Amino acid sequence: MDIYGYLVFFYSLTAITTTLIVILLLEVIVLNRRLKKVGSVADTTHAEVMNIKKRMNVLKKKYEIDAEEIVKLSKKL
Repeated sequence: MDIYGYLVFFYSLTAITTTLIVILLLEVIVLNRRLKKVGSVADTTHAEVMNIKKRMNVLKKKYEIDAEEIVKLSKKL
C-alpha cells in the first residue's frame, strides 16, 4: 500500500473534523449570545413587573384603590 495515500486520507479526515468542530463552536457562541439577550429581556420584564407591583401597593396604601379600579384607570389612559 502507498503510505502517501494514507497520509492524504488522514489529512483530509482531520481537516473535515476540524471544520466541523469550528462550526459547532461558532454555533455555541451564537446561541450563548442569544441566550444572554433573552435573559436580559427577561430581567427587564421582571424588574418592570416588580415596579408595577410597588406602584400598585402605593396606590392601595395612599388612596385605598383596589386592583379593579387600577385596571379601569389604566384602560382609560
